[in-house]
Amino acid sequence: MANNKLKKTSKVYTKSDIWKNKYLPYLFVFYIIILNSNTFKHGFVLDDDIVYSKNSFVLKGFNGIADIFSHGYLYGFNKIEGQTYRPITLLSFAIENQFFNKSSSASHVIQVLLYALACFISLKLLLEIFNKTPLLAYIIAFIFATHPIHTEVVANIKSRDEILSFLFIILTLRYLLKYLNSNKLSYIIFSIITFVLALLSKESSFTIVLVIPFFIYLFSSNNLKKNTILTSVFVLLSVSFLVFRTLLFSSVLGIADKMDVINNTIVSAGNKSDELATIFYILAYYLKLLIIPYPLSYDYSYNFFPIVSWTNIISILSLLIYVFIGVFALIRIKKKHIDGFGFLFFLALFSLSTNVFVKIGATLGERFLFTPSFGFILAITYLLWNKFCNTKLNSKFITSAFFVVLIFSVLTYQRNKEWKSNFTLFESALSVAENSSRVQASMASEYRRMAEQSDNDQLKSMYYEKAVDYYQKSINIYPKNIESYYNIGVCYQFWGKMDLAKNAYQMSLNIIPGYNNSLNNLGALYYNNQQKDSARNCFLLSLKYDSTNSTALSNLGAIIQNEGNYTEAIKLYEKSLFYDKSNKSCISNLLKAAQMINDTIRLQKYQNY
Repeated sequence: MANNKLKKTSKVYTKSDIWKNKYLPYLFVFYIIILNSNTFKHGFVLDDDIVYSKNSFVLKGFNGIADIFSHGYLYGFNKIEGQTYRPITLLSFAIENQFFNKSSSASHVIQVLLYALACFISLKLLLEIFNKTPLLAYIIAFIFATHPIHTEVVANIKSRDEILSFLFIILTLRYLLKYLNSNKLSYIIFSIITFVLALLSKESSFTIVLVIPFFIYLFSSNNLKKNTILTSVFVLLSVSFLVFRTLLFSSVLGIADKMDVINNTIVSAGNKSDELATIFYILAYYLKLLIIPYPLSYDYSYNFFPIVSWTNIISILSLLIYVFIGVFALIRIKKKHIDGFGFLFFLALFSLSTNVFVKIGATLGERFLFTPSFGFILAITYLLWNKFCNTKLNSKFITSAFFVVLIFSVLTYQRNKEWKSNFTLFESALSVAENSSRVQASMASEYRRMAEQSDNDQLKSMYYEKAVDYYQKSINIYPKNIESYYNIGVCYQFWGKMDLAKNAYQMSLNIIPGYNNSLNNLGALYYNNQQKDSARNCFLLSLKYDSTNSTALSNLGAIIQNEGNYTEAIKLYEKSLFYDKSNKSCISNLLKAAQMINDTIRLQKYQNY
């Protein structure tokens, strides 16, 4: 009797049933959180201060929301509208700051949770696509979620825009798929809403419209007319957004003309042919990182990659591979194979980061592969699945996939540690990108910071010496690295070696005569050495090149004030404050000058400025 009862209540699970368990997706999320939990105690690194810790709009919390939606992405940091508009990303930081008050730990926990959510939604989409082969969906999801190339997106708070963009893009596709399967109006409305949120998280999200018609073709029997109507809705939204952004901000054009070689190596190419050859040389490295994501670096700028011509075999092979991927994708999508969509997704979402169509402010960035890699991993895994899983090699393929996830997990966990602080990040990059001028300069800046914070004279001297050495290495790689010359001057100035500081500042001025930072510091050195005429000339020269230089105006005002001309000094101070209201030394000097001539009106105006 007992045995018969047991047989009636027991259930035999097939392999397919196991992967359809409703709790398994949550175990997947738990694994992702645990894998990335070693970032929870990390600090702010790299450009996190630009979008969060030093962004005035974000630091206002809820009170900064109106400013966030009415200004450019970086306006809260540098008062420049710029060319980017990502209010949803900044909104997430503002809400975060309202409750956690600039806590880096809270930011990293939220970052990991958002990443886990994005991976969870992508898994749900994959399970709906591969509803008859859920194991394949999990293999793709695990490889994507554990891929070491994504450590920058997870560990760098600034990359919140990448996570939110990916999350909303996947939601857009998932709701669109639900609409195609059910024809319910609510799903297409949700798809449109999430698409708009993707655009407001990161502008490049609009490239998803390039694959939407193929997605509709692949997962529905809709005729061409209905496909065109649906696609047109997303195209219209994209165009409307881009037009709105262009009208809102005036400085969206001309970025290539202002780009420095230190930001993008490609700018140093002598002609268009070499430029394109170098781009495809770099694109080959992107493929390498997708397949073998080791070693990794936060920076790949000048001179990590050489300028090459079309005689370089890597450039030629890279071009052929990308053309092949494109042609293969179109052929496969025509036959309604999912790998074709995966490759098209990869190419479309990667297109704006390649430097082929528009120059961006980076030679190569690991974060640029985050969203595109989803399509690449989907396509490759699907192809291998079809190749091996209907043969005797089935178990070997699944075992291999398991080891890939295991290796990726180990690499991700270790790489996360290197993002703990600027020092650990820059130090790790030295072994990978030793030929990067920026990496050397970044390491130097960390030693300079340590010197400035040290109370031990011996340690201070040692840190300054290391800083100067790394700055010099940066200059050896890129002789026109004006910021490194300037920073050498700063090191020597605070180290007490004034003559060497003057020489360093002068070296930077030999490259750019109107470089304001060096002119202001050099002027201050002259003034402290009682060489007032030389100091005045430095500040006047600075204003000749940039009449809006708040520091030069304030410093010139100080010279005139010490000469007893308080009225003229006040005029310069007020002009300085017009361009920079946060100049505290300027306010202090203005109040002293106003007090000397008993200017009660200005005393009242600037007392609580």
